[in-house]
Amino acid sequence: MKTKLILQMFAYAFIGFFLACSDDEVETEPPQICDTPPCGPIIFDRVETFLITSNGKRWEAKIWIPAEYETNKDLPSIYLVDDEEQHYPVATDEFEKVIEGCQRIGGLNVLVITVADLDPNMNVVNDFQEFYDIYKDIVSYVETNYTDNDSRTLIGRGSAASLVLATLFMEKQETTLFQHYIATTVPGLAYFNEIMDKGNFPPEKSDKKLHFSFDGESNYDLNMRFINTLSDKAYPWLEFEWAEYPDMTFINSYPTAYADGIAFIFEE
Repeated sequence: MKTKLILQMFAYAFIGFFLACSDDEVETEPPQICDTPPCGPIIFDRVETFLITSNGKRWEAKIWIPAEYETNKDLPSIYLVDDEEQHYPVATDEFEKVIEGCQRIGGLNVLVITVADLDPNMNVVNDFQEFYDIYKDIVSYVETNYTDNDSRTLIGRGSAASLVLATLFMEKQETTLFQHYIATTVPGLAYFNEIMDKGNFPPEKSDKKLHFSFDGESNYDLNMRFINTLSDKAYPWLEFEWAEYPDMTFINSYPTAYADGIAFIFEE
């Protein structure tokens, strides 16, 4: 009986010591942020995130990788400019709507990329270079780690579409990032009419395509002036298509505008 009691006391003491030790703080390795793939195997038909640095600031971006990428790395890419509008409810599904627009076209496989947390107050006059540098660094990252196919499309709506148009006009041919542009419901069209009237942009360009559209809430006269000016200029380097969605609004027109623009860019 005495032996049994001693064994029980020893067991209780051991358990107490173990529990006391378990309360000590255990140092663990912090989670690793994936800066350069592969941090693991690429899974297809999914979204991956990555980080880039532009002008000393870190940016998180994401990329849609279709199943086709498993056997064909030479895919074109679409870059979505997605910022928060100041006067409208924020759409959170623009990235998905770009992917859906691609999936409507049989046999089309593309990478879709966007960056998070763009400043919605960026404007084409004061902030274009900062915006362009961010996307230049993202394009460089994607080119190094995913695909070096130089077919790149820039797409956006609202104030983001103003940055898309600014890229079309302001890019220099020798350092161009994009060949194709999709812009819907663009504010500030007077600025673009002015630079076309004055020729205030690099004139040497080649093989560009633009799909431009506007909805029923947009200023019809301003949009038509832009369309007519662009048509009258007849730039030899630009293939241009436009569309009006008079029965739609800023809130619900972009899925159709994106799908129509993607079809114009990629369908033969």
